[in-house]
Amino acid sequence: QTRIANRLKSILSRSVQGRDGSEVNLSQDEIARMLGTRRQVVSRVLQKMATQGAVQIHYGRILILDIGKLDQIALGAD
Repeated sequence: QTRIANRLKSILSRSVQGRDGSEVNLSQDEIARMLGTRRQVVSRVLQKMATQGAVQIHYGRILILDIGKLDQIALGAD
């Protein structure tokens, strides 16, 4: 979970916004390939992040709802 949260933060840091309401325009498959894991793993972790209120999952993109919560997850404080 921390790896995926860190990857999302890294992608966001390269975007103009990088705050609540920002979008990551990558599919779960693309994120999985970036991390060297399977899409099912990414899907499971993103679902957990969604349940925690950090993200909202859409087809081909992920909406960051709470960057602070994403920071906590990235640090392993979930």
